[in-house]
Amino acid sequence: MNIVHYLGNLKFGGIERLTKDLIVNQLKNTELNPSLIVGQLIGEYKEDFLDLNIKIHNVNITSGFELSPLKLKHLKNIFRNNDIIHLHGFNPIVVFAALLSKKKLVYTEHGNFGFGRDLRLRDRSNFSLRKQFFKLTKLKVICNSKFTYEVLNGIFKVPENQLQIIYNGSNFEHSIETTFFKSERIVERTDFRIGTAARLVGFKKIERLIKVFSKFLILHPDSKLVILGEGPEKKMLEKISAELNLKDNLIFEGYRDNILDYFKSFDVCVFPSENEPFGLVAIEAYSVNKPVLVFKDGGGLTEIVERFNTDDICEDADKMLERLEYYYNNKNQIYNTKNVTEFFSAARMEKEYFAEYKRLLECAE
Repeated sequence: MNIVHYLGNLKFGGIERLTKDLIVNQLKNTELNPSLIVGQLIGEYKEDFLDLNIKIHNVNITSGFELSPLKLKHLKNIFRNNDIIHLHGFNPIVVFAALLSKKKLVYTEHGNFGFGRDLRLRDRSNFSLRKQFFKLTKLKVICNSKFTYEVLNGIFKVPENQLQIIYNGSNFEHSIETTFFKSERIVERTDFRIGTAARLVGFKKIERLIKVFSKFLILHPDSKLVILGEGPEKKMLEKISAELNLKDNLIFEGYRDNILDYFKSFDVCVFPSENEPFGLVAIEAYSVNKPVLVFKDGGGLTEIVERFNTDDICEDADKMLERLEYYYNNKNQIYNTKNVTEFFSAARMEKEYFAEYKRLLECAE
């Protein structure tokens, strides 16, 4: 069974990491032959995908509204050589070419809903086209969480009989590096360390974690907050940190590809997002047995955390402070997170997608 996946690029992000983990497990399935179409062969995960030794088609789509007839024809020809087309994002020319190829189509909605930022004309046009795509094709849309399911059913008006949930999964690659902690700021380990990792954009709500931490620091001056990631809001967050006089206790580490090394060094991970479609970082934190705190409005993140401890889903900042206090007082405790990692595995995810692929092909016979 030839499967071709589509991604816009290979930049740092949960969708890209998720797709890589899915392909890794599909390569273990002797009934599958996965390949990849990428809009632009750029990004932090480029080498990771190249190392998979699969066929990668770089179609050089630089815009969300590419209109090139030559690129349309090229895409259609690629699709026709596959049994299943698996889209991980919406691009009009890619979707149009997929429909013209008349091949079976799987569309995973990873939750690009524009929460936490002002929608541009391009965003609104994209959302409008997506709504029409769901409405006219009547295809089954795979949702990565109940939260994504509810948004599609509510805002996008996709009927329930067109929606199916397949939770994301991770391979949990525990390759702890012996050369870790090159930064002298991180070497010392006598403090209580709170950590987070995210692209620094609006809906990640890193600023509310910083404000909670400023209050926690008054109670526990031996605490540090480590923020992993880059993004357009970094300067604003650095300004908030300076205004709250957190310079010596708040560390902006930037983008790091050895994220599990950092998670293993934290006493607790906090992901303060609002309306997060899923939240792969929470699973990765659990994979190294670290507790995770989120807010009640965290979207798909809450669906992950509730499998470990519902008390870690915080109603507000005061509740977050209370849970940080709990983990401060129990920082040497070892937590068993096996029930979370067993469910959110890439192997389980691959099996569920494989079942969907087979169902589609059986319907065609």
